[in-house]
Amino acid sequence: MNLTHHPKPEPRKKYWLPFSLSGTVRRAWVFVYRTRPEAAADLLPPRFEPETAGGQAFLNVEVAEVERLRPRGLPGATGLTFRQVFYRLYAKTRLDRGRQLEGMYVLRGDCDAPLVRRAGNLLTPFRFNPCEVDLDSNECRTEIEIISPGGEASARIDYIRRPELSWQSPFDSLTRAKQFLQFRPRTLSAGRNGEVASIGVLRRDPRWTARLVTVTFARWRFLEDLPIEPELCLEYEPLQLDWLRTHHFY
Repeated sequence: MNLTHHPKPEPRKKYWLPFSLSGTVRRAWVFVYRTRPEAAADLLPPRFEPETAGGQAFLNVEVAEVERLRPRGLPGATGLTFRQVFYRLYAKTRLDRGRQLEGMYVLRGDCDAPLVRRAGNLLTPFRFNPCEVDLDSNECRTEIEIISPGGEASARIDYIRRPELSWQSPFDSLTRAKQFLQFRPRTLSAGRNGEVASIGVLRRDPRWTARLVTVTFARWRFLEDLPIEPELCLEYEPLQLDWLRTHHFY
């Protein structure tokens, strides 16, 4: 496997999001892929390891439209609306005294809002790149086109075809795969001094649901050198979220 474009990340600066944010995810699709645990481990910093099931590791690509993102407590009219893409590994890390944190480790982010990119790269480990995201949806299908340096992508979702479990899946049903692979309320990153930074995500409505959908085509340039196979795709209903300020663990 050629990992030229996916070097093992070094611990970076001590990220610190000093305040919580509020916003609404109006539309979101999460494309989940399985890969070999050793391939996933090569993309993680020290102290981190991939979260596995049935001998497989997992990563996902989230394409989302976020509305009215602003510091928590400010009116919605002050917020920013934008589209973003995240490439993330399902990961875990062990802390002192045997504690363990599970969450998502961000490999790359794309965002079409310059202010969000600048602030995000200063305060978070989201690794934002500039992009354009085109979404074309109707009752039968959604088509996604992404233009970004090194992150060009396209995907097509068919709402007519019924989702099916891959014969190579480590799960015995789509229901169990969905339960294991859906929403993770924490983003994890590593700091220079051995600390683990966590940005939590709080759902204001616990009834938030996602439906399984069928992907008929997907191409992600950022992932083209990785040994991945499609597992499932989830389409999330609109939801109000709070992104909590950074907490550091040792």
